[in-house]
Amino acid sequence: MIALIFADVIRGYRVWVGLAAVSAAVAAAFTYVAYTLTSAVANPGDLGALIAATSVAVVFFTVVAGIVVIGSTSNLVVTVQRRQIALWQLIGFSPRAVYWTFSAQILVTATVGSALGALIGTWIFTPVFRYVLSVWADPATAQVSIQPWAALVAAACTILFVGLSGLGGARRASRTSPVQILREPEAPGGIVQWIRVGLAVVLCGVTVGIAVTRSGESLSSVATNAPFFAPLLLVACVIAAPVLYPAVISLWTRAIPATASSSWYLARNAAQYRVGLTTSAISPLMLAMGLVAGVYSAGNTLATAAGADAAQYGLDPREILLMFGGPLLISLVASASAVYITNGDRRRERALLDSAGATPGTHVATAFWESVIYVVTAMILAAVAVITATVLVALLAGAPGVSIDLIPIAVLAGVGLILLGAATLIPVVAARRASPLGALAAE
Repeated sequence: MIALIFADVIRGYRVWVGLAAVSAAVAAAFTYVAYTLTSAVANPGDLGALIAATSVAVVFFTVVAGIVVIGSTSNLVVTVQRRQIALWQLIGFSPRAVYWTFSAQILVTATVGSALGALIGTWIFTPVFRYVLSVWADPATAQVSIQPWAALVAAACTILFVGLSGLGGARRASRTSPVQILREPEAPGGIVQWIRVGLAVVLCGVTVGIAVTRSGESLSSVATNAPFFAPLLLVACVIAAPVLYPAVISLWTRAIPATASSSWYLARNAAQYRVGLTTSAISPLMLAMGLVAGVYSAGNTLATAAGADAAQYGLDPREILLMFGGPLLISLVASASAVYITNGDRRRERALLDSAGATPGTHVATAFWESVIYVVTAMILAAVAVITATVLVALLAGAPGVSIDLIPIAVLAGVGLILLGAATLIPVVAARRASPLGALAAE
């Protein structure tokens, strides 16, 4: 059994390298957060209190990003490995044996990635922390507290999140008929997806209710709650992703006719069909865009309500790095890893298209358009969440108007397009000389 676990990990290394990379990014971000908390305790007086107060937002944003990314990536890994799980069942593995074998692979990968991430977080913490600390004090006088137990806790939390996210999918896959798995590349949503939609609607309602019921409070109280409106709406989008994302893609891509080009037709249908990949690629990007743009827009709107300059409620770039450095790292790594994880399935698809007469140019164009679809969809969802959250902030603060800053969305969209484009195009270019028969016969 142990030999099978490691042999299969080596054979399908793309899937497990992608999961390990996401685990490492999350563990690095969690380690940074843990050291921030221990450093807050180590610094007495006002500086320690200020670091502790800021750490609340840092913990919230990082944990939200980590849970969202781990959940989508773990589910994608289960989806990609469903065919392998079916083959195990067909050769005589019991559902229990399949479950424990796949679970062991997930936990081993998460452990390796988390250990690496904890080391990276430890390595980068001191220079980054002293840099962001220069906003409030002389960094040379600040105490930096790196406690080994904090890194262990961060790594353990990452392993726990990955395990909880992946093991549930592994249990469902191990109990599904292999014939059904081989017939349906992705698990049908059924009633579960509509329960998710209901939860998303409830979360949106709660967020709006907070803004309506607490309207008229002091500006300082509003400023404490305002940064959390956009993340709550973004999480609602993630919860409803299996239904929401394909609908949004279908809605905006209709502006470009399917007959415009064969590559556009293939990319559009691939994005709508591969729900697991679509969710894993879009959710982290959308979250990164919405978190940063939401905080900027909330600050500008609060400044409008106070009749003061926006800088009074704005954030220094160093504060942005402190609050969103971890979530941005997690999100960008996860989006690129999602595309990398599915490269094996995409290789078989390219082989089928080659057999049907597709040219190398068609493959490159399809990969490019697919990346564009993911990035534009993330932009649309992030912009809607930020605009809605900013309107709620204005309502809560009694502001005469809203001041929405969508520049961070545009900047992160450019970065995301580069990463997704590279993750999509590089395998296409590398495989241009591969034999279609070899790719189809590999399984």
